[in-house]
Amino acid sequence: MSEMPENNPLAGHGVDPEDGSGLVENSGLHQPYELVVAAVHPASREVMLQSRQLFPVGARPGDETVLPVRCVSSDENGTVLATVTWHDGDPRLLSINSVKLRPGTYRLRAVLDGPARVRFVEPAGVAPDERRWSELLSLIPERLEPSVAAVDLVCGVELGGGREAVDARLRLIRELIKLLDEECAEPDLLRIAILGYGDHALDSRLDDRRVVRGAWLAPAAEALTTLARLRAVESEYHEAAPVEDMLFEAVGRIARTTGERKTVLMTVAGRPPHPPRTSESRVLPCPYGHDSGKLLRTLERNTDVSRIAVVDRLNTHDRPTWLRLGAKALYELPEAEPRRLGVDVGVLVPRVQRLPFPLLDQE
Repeated sequence: MSEMPENNPLAGHGVDPEDGSGLVENSGLHQPYELVVAAVHPASREVMLQSRQLFPVGARPGDETVLPVRCVSSDENGTVLATVTWHDGDPRLLSINSVKLRPGTYRLRAVLDGPARVRFVEPAGVAPDERRWSELLSLIPERLEPSVAAVDLVCGVELGGGREAVDARLRLIRELIKLLDEECAEPDLLRIAILGYGDHALDSRLDDRRVVRGAWLAPAAEALTTLARLRAVESEYHEAAPVEDMLFEAVGRIARTTGERKTVLMTVAGRPPHPPRTSESRVLPCPYGHDSGKLLRTLERNTDVSRIAVVDRLNTHDRPTWLRLGAKALYELPEAEPRRLGVDVGVLVPRVQRLPFPLLDQE
């Protein structure tokens, strides 16, 4: 393995294609061909470029090699596979390819086709990358923070308030889950709960109507299935919705969840909670006496739980409640964007933390 010195051409902005590849057709390599990889200093998290051997001296056309690499979140162009050779301690660029891969560890299989010709046959989809070397270098973050931790995402969604509004809330959650599932490095890192809530029954004959429905923590595919079963319900009361019932369900279940995982409660709603009892506001109280204020205080004392809220429209009167439900991030629904929410949840990597080159298979 060769480490790129700070003052060599590969770390700069003027790498030229290789003039002498070190391989005459049908003869062996005179210099090794290597793959450009990134390494992260374990203490400072500083990112540095290195190279790892693909083909040794003496390799001939037709030879194959397999190299395990680890990819983290890159941009829409994918992970860069750049090959170099070395002359008198200086690297020379042979080719730049890229491939779109979700984060994870991969088996990279390459074939030596001839002078300066390395063909990547695995994974599928490797294609030439026309970007300049200086552009690729500009995408490397100075530091790369550790990978995201395991996350339990609890989605509480209001199912009342009009079909159009409900469809928009469900669509946002669906797009978020799909995005998280596509980009999460390891499926076991992410579990998702869906807690949809309708309205309290104002007619005493309907007291047994189920207010909260859905399913607890499950993989993304199961959460999407649960979400697809939820339907808008007709609102019977416009001043409040049973947010407090959803919180009661979530707080009780979170308290029983064990393991070293972060929990994120994301509430997507339109109306504020009912009060626990009759008050000067004249808003009808929760018939079960659930107190959203006390339930939120329980969550606030738990440092492993963070709260995100997306509300149809913020107003001055209800703002204090939404600020507590959205202590980490608070959005109005029209401005809520799945990728931004994914970063807030802690699963997606911010653009400034994306890395175009593969990592060594250990940090």
